Amino acid sequence: MSVAAVGAGPGAGPHPARMTGGEAVVRTLMALGVRAVFGIPSVHNLPIVDALARVAGAPEFVGARHEQGACSMADGYARASGGLGVCLTSTGPGAANSVGSMFEAEVSCSPVLQITGQVETKYRDRRKGVLHEIRDQPGLLGAVSKGVGWPSSVAAIPRKVAEGARLALSGKPGPAVVECSIDLQYAEDEVAMPAGLVVPRASPAAPDIDAAARLLHGARRVAIWAGGGAVRSRADVAALAERLGALVVETANGRGAIDEAHPLCVGALSGDREVRAYLEGCDVWLGLGTRFRYDSTAEFEMKAPAGGIIHVNVDAEERDRNYPAAVFVAADAGESVQALLAALPPGRREPDPVIADLVAGARARALERLGPWVDAVTAMEEILPPETVLVRDATMAAYTFGNRLVRVHGPGASIYPAGYAIGLGLPFALGAQVADRGRPVVAMCGDGGFMLNLGELASAVQARIPAVVLLFNDRAYDVLRRNQDRAFGGRRKGVDLHTPDFQALCAAFGVPALKVSRLDEYGPKLRQALAERGPVLVEVDVTAIGPVGR
Repeated sequence: MSVAAVGAGPGAGPHPARMTGGEAVVRTLMALGVRAVFGIPSVHNLPIVDALARVAGAPEFVGARHEQGACSMADGYARASGGLGVCLTSTGPGAANSVGSMFEAEVSCSPVLQITGQVETKYRDRRKGVLHEIRDQPGLLGAVSKGVGWPSSVAAIPRKVAEGARLALSGKPGPAVVECSIDLQYAEDEVAMPAGLVVPRASPAAPDIDAAARLLHGARRVAIWAGGGAVRSRADVAALAERLGALVVETANGRGAIDEAHPLCVGALSGDREVRAYLEGCDVWLGLGTRFRYDSTAEFEMKAPAGGIIHVNVDAEERDRNYPAAVFVAADAGESVQALLAALPPGRREPDPVIADLVAGARARALERLGPWVDAVTAMEEILPPETVLVRDATMAAYTFGNRLVRVHGPGASIYPAGYAIGLGLPFALGAQVADRGRPVVAMCGDGGFMLNLGELASAVQARIPAVVLLFNDRAYDVLRRNQDRAFGGRRKGVDLHTPDFQALCAAFGVPALKVSRLDEYGPKLRQALAERGPVLVEVDVTAIGPVGR
C-alpha cells in the first residue's frame, strides 16, 4: 500500500497553542494544505468565518448564495484539482440545503469535506427547539456521505477535521462531514495541530495482478473501460492501452483519463452500434475505476466478452455488482496500471487494425445526428485551449454533444453530474476556476437548470471568478419536453418555461453577456468570451437557431 501526503501547510506543527475552536478548524485546514473554502456565513459558524478573515495564510473564503452552490463549488474544485474540496454551512436548514450536492458528490466519488455548524453541545440531540436545531442531523447528512464526525471538545477539533479529510480522500473517495457545535467554536483551549495527512492508496495484490496479466497477454482483442477512478488516481491509461493495443472507452466520469485525441480512444461513445458490437466481440474487458454503470452499458444489456472481465476498483463491494469479474483487483486504479505495466511483456502490441475506422466512424455518426449544430462542436474544438476544463450541466446540449464530442485532453478537464441533477453546472465551474484561475473553464448550461443556482452569478462577480457560461436557452426543460411529446402524444405540462431576459439580468449582476442567434456567431462569441477578464455569459438562443440534435 503506497501513501499520498496531504499538507502540511501554514499552521501545522506538534506544539499546542491556545486558540478558539473556530481558529482550530481553520488552522487544521491550513495544516492539511486546503487553499479555498466555499460557504455561507451563519450564526452557527461565524467564529470559523472570523478565523478565515484574521488568521494569516488562511484559505481563501469564497462566499456562495446557497449551500447547494457552496457544496457544488467544493465538488468542482475537488474534481479539477484532484484534491480535497471544502465547504462551510450552517446547522439545520443550511446543512439540509447541501443535501442535493452532497448526493452528487457521493454518486461521483468526489472528496468533499463539509464543515457544518451545530447547536450548543448541551442542546445537541435534545430536541428543545433551539435556533436551527434539526432532529438527527448526522442521519440526514450520513445518508449522502461516507460519515459524520463531531468533536466533543475544542482540543478534539483538529483530530476530527483531519479524520474527515482522510475519510473523504481514502479508499473510494466521497463526501464527509464534520459538525462543530457553536459553543466549541467560541471556546478556547490548548490545541495541537496535525503535521499533515497521509492518505493510503490501496496497492494491488501480486496474485491478482499476475492473473490479470496472464489474461491480458493471452487476449487478442482487449478493451479498456476508463472510469472516474482512473481519472482520480491519474492512471496512465494511454501507456497501458499502447502496450496492449487496446481500444479505450470512457464512462461519463472517466472522460479525461486519456487524451481524447489519442488514436486508441473512442471516448464516451459506447452507445454507438458499431462500438457496442466491437466491445461485445472483445476477448477481455479491463475496467479501471469504473462500476460499468447502466448509462455506459445500454442499461446492462451489453454482453460481456467471452474471455471475461478484469475489474479494478478500490471498493471491493463493487465486485460482481453489475458484471461478474473473472479477475477482481481491489486496489487504486493508478497503482494497478503501474503494476500491470511491470507484469506485462515489454513492447507495444499492434492495435487491432479496425480501431482507427471504428473511432472515426463512431464520431462521424454522432456528428451527423447533430445536423447544423455540428458547427458548434467544430468551433469549440478549434477555439478551446487543450487545458480547458469543460463543465456540463444535465442539459440537451450536453447530452447531444458536450458529453461525447467536444474532446477533453486530460484528468480534471471534464466535470459532469453523474447523478444527473440539473443546476450544478455554474457552481461546478466556479469551483473548478478557483482551483486554477489561469486555466480556462467553460460551462454548458440549460436555461431551466441555470435558474436553480442563478444567484451564484453574484458569487462569481464578488470573487472575480472568470468562468465562461454557455447558456443554451430553449425556454424549456427540453429533455423532459421531448419525453412528454413521445410518451403522451404532444401533451405538455410544466416543461415549457417562462425565462427572464438573460441579457438584462446579467447587466443587473454586472456580468458581461453576449448573445448567439445564428450558429455562425457561435465561434466568434465564444472567442470573445474567453478574452474577457471576469465571469461572462454567452446566451445561445436555441429557439432562434433550432433544436439541438435530431
